Parts: sequence; structure tokens; C-alpha cells
Amino acid sequence: MNEIQELRLYLKDILVGPQTPDPPWVNSNLYQQTTEVPIGVLPVPKDVRDTNGLGEYIEGLNQRQAYNYLVKRQGTRKAILSVHTPSERTLFHNFMQKSLFSNLSTPDWKHEVKVWNGYADSNPDIHYKLTEQLQLYFSHWKSTLNMKESLSMTETARLPLIHKLTDLSRTLGAPPVPDQDLQPHLAN
Repeated sequence: MNEIQELRLYLKDILVGPQTPDPPWVNSNLYQQTTEVPIGVLPVPKDVRDTNGLGEYIEGLNQRQAYNYLVKRQGTRKAILSVHTPSERTLFHNFMQKSLFSNLSTPDWKHEVKVWNGYADSNPDIHYKLTEQLQLYFSHWKSTLNMKESLSMTETARLPLIHKLTDLSRTLGAPPVPDQDLQPHLAN
């Protein structure tokens, strides 16, 4: 199709008679190919894999799993993703319950990410993490925990207000809703 469009452009002064309009797509043959490196998923360097306890991708062994394209591009046994599955949220909560993270004011992220990735190797619903991903989820988890704590502490002050604001007896004095559509008033 691109070649037909190019020929039509070349012969536009020679062709006679009614002509059909140009097709609705951009002819990529009329543009110069870029020399920029395309953006994509980069392979994880060996030192990062070793530091974080990530297994290496093995062709033929890791092909029938979720995120296979990503796994292959990253060069890891499992995909490196942020905390997103219910199993991962439960695992993170269990880490908190067991105080793996909370023994120190700042958790030992290098150790914790290796423990996490050890769980990921044996559980299909758990994906690999990097230190930064666990730190980010930890800050999200702490802010959610703070919000729940604040709601719990203010519950006695909020409940009477909620009951007053949602009390159906307050609607008894409201005018009835018309049964038919209202007609707009037109001023002349």
C-alpha cells in the first residue's frame, strides 16, 4: 500500500481523470529511519541479580510462565514487578507480622529483598523485587497504616456525625420529586 501511494504521488501530474483520496494512514516509507536506540526492557546486570538474589533466565526452562516476554528481556527466572498481587500483599503483611522489617527503624533492605526473592522462587504468585520496590511499598504501607490508625482514633467523634448526616428522617421535610420531566422555561 505504501508503494502504491508513492507511485500515485510520483505520477500525480501525469494521471488524468478522477483520483481517489490518499489513504488514511501515514506512509512510513516517506520518512527517514531514526538512529536512536529504541526504549524497551533492559536486561538486569549479573551484579544486580547476585545482589538481589535473582535467578538467571534459562532458555526452555522459563518459557511457560506469566510475563514470559518480560522475563526473557530482563534475563531473570521470574519477572521483576512491583508489589501487586494479593499473595504479595499477604507476604508483605506476614513480613511485618514476623517483624522481619520492623526490628530496626530502617529495615535491612539488602537482606529482606533476598528473603523475598527466595519466596518468589518457590511461589508462582510472588514475583521478584528490587530493593527500591520494597522500599516504595513499605512507604505506601506505612501511610495506609497511619490512615487506618487515624480513622480508628477519631471513630468516636466521627460516628455521631455520620449518623446525623445519613439519617433518613432529615429528608421528611424535603419537597417531592416531580413524576414527569421538567420543561425548561424559554424567555422571549
